[in-house]
Amino acid sequence: MQKTIQVIKCEIKKQGRNEKTGKDWTLYTVACNGDDEMKDFSTFNQDYMNAEGQQMRGEFEYNEKFKNWQEISASQAKTNEKHDEIMNAIRKVWDRIDEVGKQLDK
Repeated sequence: MQKTIQVIKCEIKKQGRNEKTGKDWTLYTVACNGDDEMKDFSTFNQDYMNAEGQQMRGEFEYNEKFKNWQEISASQAKTNEKHDEIMNAIRKVWDRIDEVGKQLDK
């Protein structure tokens, strides 16, 4: 979901090198204001470094596996939105099938 936040601080959490590509990466932890449910998040986006006090907009999701908020790309947000839409449609179909099954059992 898209959120507008104010950056309080940004720190490097972890750095490494991708063994397959040989590219270096840095994972940042960003403390923020402006959202009731998200007080901090992780990102690979270096734009948050030296952005203390600035207001920024991004796509974020809560990661159940890691129990934290993460910034995601716009394309990933669109994919997640489409996935949710498809899953909701499937749930409606199954609910309807259950209703028909109950009608047939009468």
